[in-house]
Amino acid sequence: MWLRDNLPRVHKERKAIDSLTAEVDWLPLADWELYNEITLCLVADIEVHGYCYEVAMLYPVNYPANPPTVIPRKANQRWSTHQYGDGGELCLEWGPDNWHEELTGAHILRSAHKLLCTENPKEKGLPQIVAPSRHALTLGQQLQSIAWRFVVNDDLISYTQSLPKNACGIAQFWIMCHRKTVTAFVRRLVLVNGNIWNNTILPKELEKTTIQIECRFFKTNLEVNTLNFSSLNLLITALKAKDLNASQLMSKPTSLVLFNTKGKLYLIFLKSYCKAMIIRVLLVLLYENAL
Repeated sequence: MWLRDNLPRVHKERKAIDSLTAEVDWLPLADWELYNEITLCLVADIEVHGYCYEVAMLYPVNYPANPPTVIPRKANQRWSTHQYGDGGELCLEWGPDNWHEELTGAHILRSAHKLLCTENPKEKGLPQIVAPSRHALTLGQQLQSIAWRFVVNDDLISYTQSLPKNACGIAQFWIMCHRKTVTAFVRRLVLVNGNIWNNTILPKELEKTTIQIECRFFKTNLEVNTLNFSSLNLLITALKAKDLNASQLMSKPTSLVLFNTKGKLYLIFLKSYCKAMIIRVLLVLLYENAL
C-alpha cells in the first residue's frame, strides 16, 4: 500500500495541498482522513460564486500510478455535465488517460475548481456553460448513470423492421443484474406463425450470469402514449381493439413487453424482479431508436 511503502510521496502530497491552501482563497477546508482504513481521503470545501461545494478527494490504492478522484461528500448530488452520474466523480482535466506521476492532488483540486467555476451550476440568473471535455466519452461511460439498459444490435433492428404490421410473439430475454443496474438482452424472438429469430452475437457465457425471462412482443403502428401499460390484460385489450390478434399470448403471465411501433423499439417493464430487489414501474423506456 502506497501510504505505508511510499512515505516520500505522502509528504509530497501534504506539502502540495498545504501550498495550495496558502495560495488560494477558494479552499477554506482541507483535512486529511483515512477512508475504509486503506484509502487516503482529503475532505475539502471548494468555494465558487458564493457557493460551497463539499468534496472528497480519494486517492487510489495504487497511487501515484493512477490519479485521485473527486466526488461530492453528500450522496446523489449532481454538479456538472462532466460527472459520472448523481453523486459520481467529476471528469477533470487529469484522468487515467493523461495522468503522470509528476502531478499531485493539488492539480486535481485546481481542475475541480476550474470546472465548477466554468460551468457555474449554482450561480443564479446565469445560463450554465458546458466546459470542454478532455476526451470523447465512450458509450460505456455515457451509460454509467443509467440504471436500466436495453442492448439492441443491428440484426435485431433489421429483423423487427422487416416484420409485417401486427406481428406478435414471444421474446426471450437474458437479464443481467449488477449492483444498481439492470441490463436486458434479447436472446430470441418466437413469432406466433412459427418463425424464430436468434441473437447469434450474444456469447454463450452470458447465459450463466443472467436471469432468463420471457415476455410478449408486438409490432403495431399505434401511438405508445395511447396504450395502457398498467397490466397485460389492458394492453392486450387495446391491441385487439386495433385488430391485433394477440389472444395466443395471454396464456402465461409476463413482466416485460417488447414493443415495436412507429419505427421505434421499446422495452416496457410491467413488473419485474432482480434477485432480492423488487422493481415496480409502469413504464420504463430503455431504448429508443429510429429504425
